[in-house]
Amino acid sequence: PPDPEEPDEPSPETTVFEPAPIQEDETETPPVAVEPTTAEELINDIASGEATDEQIDAFLEDALSDGVTSEAVEAIVDIINTGSLDPEKVQEIVAEILAEEIDSDQAAQLATSPELLQSITSDQAEEIFASVDVGEISEEEASQIVAAVQNAVEEVRKAFEAEINVFH
Repeated sequence: PPDPEEPDEPSPETTVFEPAPIQEDETETPPVAVEPTTAEELINDIASGEATDEQIDAFLEDALSDGVTSEAVEAIVDIINTGSLDPEKVQEIVAEILAEEIDSDQAAQLATSPELLQSITSDQAEEIFASVDVGEISEEEASQIVAAVQNAVEEVRKAFEAEINVFH
């Protein structure tokens, strides 16, 4: 019987089997594009120019999935502080955060970010500053807010002056 030939036939068939690399390429791209990551990894990707809008959106969605928490706000502010997001994206992110009621600590986290204050609308600034309880923030936070406001647009500075008097 042709037994010696049969073992030789299956091995050429398996080595000729080429769909595997094609499948790898097809399955490799989508998870990389939408997989949520940690804030630190995303910041590194943003800094190296490797972060996609989809990655940023997925991270933000994941960060806010349990509502607005101080940890989520801190991670989001860290991403905004990279300076790599355009003002429209920052406004969109801040609108998502402000859709829920934020506490004074979260408002202070937002208000101490110069990059954030340079990108938001005056209405968003007013809402953030109105949420800061000046009696609850430290002198250091007050100084950080004052410093952050210095390079903001005039409308944001006016909102700051109208809502917060850190020099009481």
